[in-house]
Amino acid sequence: MGDRDDCLICCSPIAIVAKGKCGHGVVCGECVVRSRYLHDEIRCPVCKDEQKWVAMSSPGFAPDMVEAPSAAALRSAPLGLVFTDDNAKTLVNGLMGVACPQCRQPQQSLQALKAHVKDAHGGVSLCTVCLKSRKVFMHEQRCYSKKELDLHNRKGDAAINDDAPIEPHQKCKFCKGQLFFDELALALHVREKHFRCHLCERRGVDADRLYYGTYPQMEAHFRESHFLCEHPDCKDRQLENVFMTEFDLQAHNVNVHFKGKRGKAGKAARQINLNFMVGG
Repeated sequence: MGDRDDCLICCSPIAIVAKGKCGHGVVCGECVVRSRYLHDEIRCPVCKDEQKWVAMSSPGFAPDMVEAPSAAALRSAPLGLVFTDDNAKTLVNGLMGVACPQCRQPQQSLQALKAHVKDAHGGVSLCTVCLKSRKVFMHEQRCYSKKELDLHNRKGDAAINDDAPIEPHQKCKFCKGQLFFDELALALHVREKHFRCHLCERRGVDADRLYYGTYPQMEAHFRESHFLCEHPDCKDRQLENVFMTEFDLQAHNVNVHFKGKRGKAGKAARQINLNFMVGG
């Protein structure tokens, strides 16, 4: 596949030629940087081979054949990007830099950017949730007035030109005031930070009723809705000491806590209650 004037992905004129070891130069440098910088994707979009390095060139400086950089040059290359001319380097660094979405003026840090948009552009602000999770260059983030930001959090944003719509941000019912970028981000947070009742999950309970904010809250649910082993030896066996039925709990007691024991305690443990199985 030969070189072309417009990008295979975004269809814009190629302002930065990008070629890896495979030699395909049909995707513009901006799309290559977006893929590597924002999505950790280093495969060529044409042949799907991993490209440990990509040579970035202005159109007049792009060689027909790209030689592999030295090991020393590759070690100092951010994202495996090497440059054949200073103009390509300046353009790429501008894409990855901290620049104002309103005026594209570069800033030294994210904190400086927040102060700049507020002071220079009528008191607008950036969405902290989008800054953390929206996969765009910094200059592609959106600015909001206080009223617009509230609406953005609750309702999301419509698409603007080629810019995709933004879903409403999601609240965690267990974490006061904390917002997440979308439903997937919220689901990942809940799964990682909170507690799921595996017994209710086996019963097919709705997903929004499976989780509890803290383990003590879920333990209270275990006592109310399931059968929790309260034996001291099971105190630290979280999730392993709760059972679907009374029969399962009694079997657990026999096999774990009273196995081989004699006397009244052992005998009582082995007298499994089968009333629920014969209708009382």
